[in-house]
Amino acid sequence: MNYMQFKEEVIKNIKGYLPEKYCEWELKTEMVYKVNEPLEALMIFPRGEKGASTMLYLYRFYKYYQSGQPFDSVLRMIALEYLNGLAHVDEMSSFVDEGEKKENIIYELINTEKNAELLARVPHRHFLNLSVIYRLMVDLPDGTFNSAVITNNLAQNMRLCEEELYKIASENTKYRMELRISGIPDILYMLTNHKKTMGASVILYPGVLESMAEGFQSDIYVLPSSIHEVMLVRDMGQKVDDLKETVLRVNGRFVDRDEYLSDSVYIYRREEGKLDIAEE
Repeated sequence: MNYMQFKEEVIKNIKGYLPEKYCEWELKTEMVYKVNEPLEALMIFPRGEKGASTMLYLYRFYKYYQSGQPFDSVLRMIALEYLNGLAHVDEMSSFVDEGEKKENIIYELINTEKNAELLARVPHRHFLNLSVIYRLMVDLPDGTFNSAVITNNLAQNMRLCEEELYKIASENTKYRMELRISGIPDILYMLTNHKKTMGASVILYPGVLESMAEGFQSDIYVLPSSIHEVMLVRDMGQKVDDLKETVLRVNGRFVDRDEYLSDSVYIYRREEGKLDIAEE
């Protein structure tokens, strides 16, 4: 089956793999703009209702089918993910108090060029050739978390403009997603957060790059490993083109499309206290 045939067969058969109470529920597909990739999502919800729904990203399941998984096994996977996801929908829907919502606003750093469609739908600000977007974060009992991108509509409902979102997220993220540093002293460091997710945004935390440059007693290069982490390298006269080649090689071989951040190399100039895109 090609993808379109796969989608039609899923829509036709998925209810047979769900408990009986879902038989009368509606099914709908729509494009959802995730970081770095638009995905077609299947939603199943009570007839006549337009509340939050678990989103099942069909192309990801199609890849399982293409890898040799029997179609009925894929349908069982879809049904299980849907049922497990309902609990997360309830958790996200539980944000009814605006004050509670504010406490859970964090930010994420993403690539601007590859997310034009997403950025048209969400509050954001540009940061060099990257962009800052905002999320609502829910801590889960198992120590993980769930999050949802704050759209223009949601921000309007929360009565928050982009400047307010940035101010709130700047306070929250550094506490909710604490900085973690590892590496080889005085040569290079990996920066992320304690959850190791969306950790590239730590370069936005006040004073982080400044203190790292002071520790090196030099300018520092920032190499984007992914949306989850960045590498800091002491400026020892390296050629920028060589560093770019390293970034390109890592992105091409080891970084999944949905985790890609940038092919650029950035430099934090200690005397200026400013981050820029590095040029040869």
